[in-house]
Amino acid sequence: MAETTAEYIAASKGREQLKGGRKYGPEYEHMLDVNEQLSEEFFDDQTHSVNLLRSWFHTSRYVLIDKTARKYYKEGMTVVDMGCGTCNWNKKNLPVIGVDINEKMPKYAKSKGRLIKYYVEDLNHTSLKDNSVDIIIISETLEHIPSYKDVIKELHRMLKPQGIVISTVPYDTNLSLWKPLFAVQCFVQGTLLGKELYKRKCGHVNHFSPASIRKEFENSRFTTAEQFHNKYLTIFTVSRKN
Repeated sequence: MAETTAEYIAASKGREQLKGGRKYGPEYEHMLDVNEQLSEEFFDDQTHSVNLLRSWFHTSRYVLIDKTARKYYKEGMTVVDMGCGTCNWNKKNLPVIGVDINEKMPKYAKSKGRLIKYYVEDLNHTSLKDNSVDIIIISETLEHIPSYKDVIKELHRMLKPQGIVISTVPYDTNLSLWKPLFAVQCFVQGTLLGKELYKRKCGHVNHFSPASIRKEFENSRFTTAEQFHNKYLTIFTVSRKN
């Protein structure tokens, strides 16, 4: 069951009410519209796609997130997945708390044992306490949020001293492999086949390189613990709270 505290409700006053009686900042409206087009099984389906490249792309990213999380995780730590969706990386069921604007996705993840609980909130103003989280996962999310700088500040607020963020974003530069493949996918699925999700570039509004995403975290009082990429498709950045 989703949890929303009295403190969060009070903090939400004045924010625009957009969908379903919940309050979100107006920057989330396009994300709500995109997410409403997706079924609960959408991300599971991607890992079993008949398109072998698509299946490998999603599956390999989930495997690397899980491997990286387990590298830093110790028993008893608090782990939060921001923009969790269906938390597909957590197939081995670490105790993870989810935060997402779309209730049907984390509800499905909880039914699969991938989340122990979840909050339906925007990522700029969560109800999680200051200095309360050891590890935050934020995967394929920052590229969707116009106010992503505020989200990074929120991650810093939530984390304990020396806590870490494991972030992934598309490797969105002219010399990457991701950018041309994504352009082809949007042309075929959006322009030729008329799928609205791909006409909207899957809701992507920000574009990152390894240097730019690293700088965004460092500007918000993080240090970079490690950074790597998956075949020039996905940038993985591990940032530690100063």
